[in-house]
Amino acid sequence: MTALERALAAPKNLTFDELAGMLASEDEGLWREIFAAAREVKVKCGKTETLPRGLIETSNVCAKDCLYCGIRKGNAKVPRYLIPEEEVAACIDEARRRGYPAVAFQAGEIESEANTAYYERLTACATGRAGSMTPPLEVTLSLGEQTEEVYRRWKDAGAMRYLLRIETSNRELYAKIHPAECSFERRLWCVRALKRLGYVTGSGVMIGIPGQTIRDLANDIVFFGDERLDMVGMGPYIEHPETPLSELARRSSEHDVRLDLTLRMIALTRLYLHDVNIVAATALEVLDPEGGRNRGIEAGANVIMPVLTPRKYGCNYDLYPGKAHDRS
Repeated sequence: MTALERALAAPKNLTFDELAGMLASEDEGLWREIFAAAREVKVKCGKTETLPRGLIETSNVCAKDCLYCGIRKGNAKVPRYLIPEEEVAACIDEARRRGYPAVAFQAGEIESEANTAYYERLTACATGRAGSMTPPLEVTLSLGEQTEEVYRRWKDAGAMRYLLRIETSNRELYAKIHPAECSFERRLWCVRALKRLGYVTGSGVMIGIPGQTIRDLANDIVFFGDERLDMVGMGPYIEHPETPLSELARRSSEHDVRLDLTLRMIALTRLYLHDVNIVAATALEVLDPEGGRNRGIEAGANVIMPVLTPRKYGCNYDLYPGKAHDRS
């Protein structure tokens, strides 16, 4: 039985060396087979429907100073915002109007009572627990590292899913792209706490970080399996000029390499994990404006996150240059 046949038969049937070897391969025939196999697994697992989750970028205020992120605390050039609750409610209503079954609240990482209560109220509004007669929506949160008590409060308010990207499973590389006060161990603890509390738990990585290797990426896929993740969200690293990491970034001519690697990671993650939700990241459309997100779906992803953030705010949710904005 070939490696691909084994991968089709059951999850986690590829070895680390096989994953690394496939990621490194430039055999176009092999990659046609891998992408076809990933689509076959999607059918086998009932993941053929593309699930929309309306993305609301509620705030770009962040206490972290990650070296790659455009809304890092140290970037004084980005105007900061927190969307008033009544305007978030209007975005939630827009998701209902479009027929989306779910919304996702994403923001910079803040730990405070005011922040916790704000998302309790928004979650209760979306899920109908605030007494609204409108149809309830599922809620995904992507609000960074918090205490277990905060995660519990948000779950009690109705949140179902939580996405906390680890960015890389290589501890040494993690330390190189984060300031000293950011702890890999705490991030991993948070992922596990979310799982323990019963969230549908997701994580993910950036692809194309300066210093990252093919073996790092193969290990990321193994990490997803070891942590028994329900969701995976990953996308290409796109350098932001107002970040320290941009000085080490690859040349823009290598964007195609990052796009190809991201599509390969999606396909191999599907083959390795089978029954998992994988996001076709909006960052794919920065590298391929004509069809990056669709290529992600064709590679094995099954979730998209159309942006519902009003443009007057979303233009300052500046994680990376060229980020798509779906709303006016």
